[in-house]
Amino acid sequence: MEPRDIIIKPVTRENWLQLTKLDVLPEQYDFLASNSGLYVLAYSAMYPGWDNFAIYYQNTMVGFLSCRYSIDRKLEVCTIQHFFIDGRYQGKGIGKAASMIVMEKVRHIYPMAGEVHIQINQDNKQATKLLKSLNFTISGNVSALGNIFMRKKI
Repeated sequence: MEPRDIIIKPVTRENWLQLTKLDVLPEQYDFLASNSGLYVLAYSAMYPGWDNFAIYYQNTMVGFLSCRYSIDRKLEVCTIQHFFIDGRYQGKGIGKAASMIVMEKVRHIYPMAGEVHIQINQDNKQATKLLKSLNFTISGNVSALGNIFMRKKI
C-alpha cells in the first residue's frame, strides 16, 4: 500500500451518507463506538470547529478522521480524533498510508501548528504501534476516560 493510493476528502452533503455505513470491528468497540461513522457525524454536529475528512482507497470511502487547530499551553497544535478505518479494509496497510497523507494534509491546512496530538484508548495496542512507527511519542497525559495522548512535532 502506498500513500498515493489514498485520498482524503472533506465530509460533505454529497458523501456523508457513505460515512454512516463505516464501522470498526466488534472487538474494537471499546476504542470507538459501534456504528462508528454515524457516531462521529453526531459527535461533530455537537462540537463545531472540527474539520471532518473521509478517507478513500480506490474511490471507495474506507475511513474517517476529525481534526482541529487550537492552542494548548501556548503551543499551537492540531488535534486528531476519531481516526478509524472500516473493519472490512483493515489489515491492508490503508491505516498507515492514510496516516502519512493525513500528516501532509495537516501541514497544509494548519501551517501554524507545531505539533499533532492524538488521543487513543490506552488498550489500543494496534493504534499505539502504528503511531510509534510514525514517530509519535506518548505525552504522559491521561484523559479523564483513561485515554493516552500521543504527539508528534511537525
